Amino acid sequence: MNYTPAKIGFFLALIVSVAAIIYVYLVAELKLLVKEKVQKEELLQAKKSVLSEKEVQIQLLTAEERITEYAKNNLGLVRSIEKFETIKIDKLQLDQISEVINNKYE
Repeated sequence: MNYTPAKIGFFLALIVSVAAIIYVYLVAELKLLVKEKVQKEELLQAKKSVLSEKEVQIQLLTAEERITEYAKNNLGLVRSIEKFETIKIDKLQLDQISEVINNKYE
């Protein structure tokens, strides 16, 4: 095999140019992926913001003050001032009630 300096130079230039093309491709691909990552992060942040706003709306709609005022004004309900009665059941009665319910719905 006859390797002349011109052939060696040509192959070295070919290898360097292929490496340069691969490098340029990888840099372009990396920039594209970074751009896509930034866009996804912005989208995620926007969705988190919307979610946070929805949670605030839920908290406002389920606030006790709002519900009691709605019940009082629109439904005519009145909040009891007295404490409700407490029902006491011993374990035997509880077991009997549970057994009756289980038998009924089996």
